[in-house]
Amino acid sequence: MQTPPDSWDDAYDKLPVTYSHLKGLAWTTVREQYALANFLPKQGMMLEVGTASGVTAAIVATYRPDARIVSLDIFEPAAHADEDRVSHDDADPLKRFGNWADNARKNQSLFVGTLMQFRRLQPVVRFDLIFIDGGHNFESVYNDLLLAPSLLKEGGTIICHDYNDPTWFQVTDAVNQFVQEQPFDLVSTVGSLAIMKARSI
Repeated sequence: MQTPPDSWDDAYDKLPVTYSHLKGLAWTTVREQYALANFLPKQGMMLEVGTASGVTAAIVATYRPDARIVSLDIFEPAAHADEDRVSHDDADPLKRFGNWADNARKNQSLFVGTLMQFRRLQPVVRFDLIFIDGGHNFESVYNDLLLAPSLLKEGGTIICHDYNDPTWFQVTDAVNQFVQEQPFDLVSTVGSLAIMKARSI
């Protein structure tokens, strides 16, 4: 993994992020990408809920070449609330699917479907890191958060994207309700990443 800079500047927080060797856009900042990689053990397993063109997953997979990253997506059209994304080619779900296949590294795999469908087919798989960035309405986010602990290794981390982003206020509401009602704490934030750990008993 590359060493992060000694100090961050605004360039590390700009969106969207593009890479010359990858197709499509990353809607995580460079700072957030570093954080995701840092929460994934070198030989750990990460589940990404909502992958789009898979740029974020490909970057984390590059930082952690000995880890395994499973992405899932239903590849629906991009939400119209996100005008920046709709204005780009990767608003098209077929385009994003093709981009994901082109961007994928050897340590990545893809499941097309929902988190509930994945859990039913893979009930015994457990992950060190679960990154939730799928549907952005309250119900979708909250339901994904409720399912995530059953797929999480002991001591693992749940990270939800777009927390405290005013465009996606329902994400913030879902995270806040989750940590209020479930035995998880919001331990820190990095950019718009909400980082959650199981509460110590």
